[in-house]
Amino acid sequence: MVENICSGSYDLNNTTALNNLIALQCTYITGNLTIRSGLTSLAGLESIRRVGGYVQFYYASNLTSLAGLNGLINVGGNLYFSGTATNLTDVALTGLRTVGGYVDLTGLRMVTNLNGLSGLLRVGGNFIISYGNNILSSTAALTSLSYIGGTLTVDTNPLLSILSFPALKEVGALTIGSGNNNLTSLSNFSALRVVRGNINVTNATALTNLNGLNALTNVGGSLTIATNPQLTNLTSINIGAINGNILIQGNPRLASITGFAGMTTASAGVEIHSNALLVNIAGFEALTTIGTNLHIHDNPLLAQISGFSALRTVNNGFTIMHNPSLTQFNSMDELGYIGGSLRVEGNLLLNSIQGLRSRSLTFLGNRLMIRLNPQLSACEVDAVASHLASINWSAENLSCCNNGCVTCTMAACTSTPGGLAGQSTVY
Repeated sequence: MVENICSGSYDLNNTTALNNLIALQCTYITGNLTIRSGLTSLAGLESIRRVGGYVQFYYASNLTSLAGLNGLINVGGNLYFSGTATNLTDVALTGLRTVGGYVDLTGLRMVTNLNGLSGLLRVGGNFIISYGNNILSSTAALTSLSYIGGTLTVDTNPLLSILSFPALKEVGALTIGSGNNNLTSLSNFSALRVVRGNINVTNATALTNLNGLNALTNVGGSLTIATNPQLTNLTSINIGAINGNILIQGNPRLASITGFAGMTTASAGVEIHSNALLVNIAGFEALTTIGTNLHIHDNPLLAQISGFSALRTVNNGFTIMHNPSLTQFNSMDELGYIGGSLRVEGNLLLNSIQGLRSRSLTFLGNRLMIRLNPQLSACEVDAVASHLASINWSAENLSCCNNGCVTCTMAACTSTPGGLAGQSTVY
């Protein structure tokens, strides 16, 4: 086909404007294409292959189909529906292969699937599936999409039950939010290896697991998994590298953390807090280095931390605080370097810090604060402080208010730490 270039932008707000464009038989529109409410059909636009700017459906509430644009192959700018193409029953852009900007699929109240985008290969900007897609049930037709340059955002799709991007290899960021009331799992992201920015899974109403992300190896930003009311496990997470913070917070049904088995370095911090049913943290077993802080706090049923067994370096603060059921975290017996303060506080059943008494700790950059642990022997705390003094640590020791003392020599105590029997003092 000989290319017929039409310079400029075209605003189709009535049938006269549509017929004028049809008469030109454009194959390439160099500017933008705007489709407004005055149109009921796009028949006659089949010649258009490329639009250099954006394609916008603006208050196109009288359209029920995109038939007529099925020859469109490339959009240089954005493709967006502005939340107002409310009577479309399909997104039949079957020829579309690339969008240079973002794709905004919002307000498509009558669309049940995305079959019309099955040939889409690449999106340069964000890909948004959000708000007002009242009966959208599946993204399974997006079998060719391999690259999204911006953020993939999925939220407020009340009937969406299948979230599947089987060819997607790389995305700028990933956000799974609230209002996807039937989305219990991420069905198929089997090719996804790289998320260059952040992953946010927050307030995901029905999501029970993240199993669809089991091939993911690298996250360039942070990972936030927070306030997901039905999330029960993270076993499928096996990311090798996360360059931002890891936050696991406020997931009321999360009982254990057994994922993250392949991660050796967390470039920033790790924080796990306020997970009401969390009993054990068994993951992170290959993790050797945390770039900033490790904070584990306010998990009311957390009884043990059996993970982090290879952890050697925490470059800033180390905090285990206000976990009232925690009895020990002795798996952390390889820990040798804490760049900030060491704080173990307010853990009501903690009765052993044998991991900290392993004498592997060779550097503490700031304060020692092991306090308000009523079942923990004060002599265990003294043993840690004495060891630190022997390696020329000279910061403040603000430890206090643990249990009475049993005799400790070097790294070993002569009887079970904690308890009051035979102990001379509580301080």
